[in-house]
Amino acid sequence: EAENATSVVKYGPKSCVSTYRNEDGHCVMKTDCAPKDIEGYAFGLVCVDKVGAPVRHLFGKDSFDPVETFDTLITCNQCLGLEDIPDDVAMNGQVLGLMQEVHSLEGMMVNLTQEVKLLNEKIVADQKAKAKQESPPPPAGVA
Repeated sequence: EAENATSVVKYGPKSCVSTYRNEDGHCVMKTDCAPKDIEGYAFGLVCVDKVGAPVRHLFGKDSFDPVETFDTLITCNQCLGLEDIPDDVAMNGQVLGLMQEVHSLEGMMVNLTQEVKLLNEKIVADQKAKAKQESPPPPAGVA
């Protein structure tokens, strides 16, 4: 199955762990390791989605047999090893994260702008009411 898949990425202890995208678009993890090489090794992969955002998926320590092939059912555009995130993919993930933060800040700014406008309207109304109360009555006989 790996022969038909897009690029196979080898990583982990002695490069005995690999991941690739199968025909269904899922990341597959495959191990071909000596048992002692993966003792305590935390298995996982990085899925790059269609917009280029990397998502780390961790399966935990000792979660794979020394020789195993596992379809994770995680749909991705690209499957990478945990240690092998290219700079452009890492940068894209950071940019997407910053974009989300900027959108969140924009929403907060809209709310703050509305609240400041309401406060200004209240202050102006209070000042007009106070000025009206403090203004002396017109002199008697003046119409």
